[in-house]
Amino acid sequence: MAMLHVNHMIPFPVWKNNNLWNLLPSSVSVNAKKLDRIPSPEFIKKRSDAIVTYWDSMYEVYPKRFSREINPALIGSPEKLPGWQAVARERLGEKCEYLINVLGYQPRINP
Repeated sequence: MAMLHVNHMIPFPVWKNNNLWNLLPSSVSVNAKKLDRIPSPEFIKKRSDAIVTYWDSMYEVYPKRFSREINPALIGSPEKLPGWQAVARERLGEKCEYLINVLGYQPRINP
């Protein structure tokens, strides 16, 4: 069985949180290569099925905590909205684009 790491999608030194929406399972080798790079919007689109599947799983197991963390950070509403996954994915892309293009963090392009 392969060993997995918990990967901060937006690296902890940049975002400084352990919110469930920001933590994804990752292989050891992929997590080691990522360093403190920010996922590019293209990367997020390419991996959106995996990201949303994980988010749905976390919401199913920890609905109150997951909602409390993702709503203010990515959705901008205290309530779950229909299609929240698409809204959250889009806002994640916008935040990453800001971190890369405005603040100058290095992008992560490849999965």
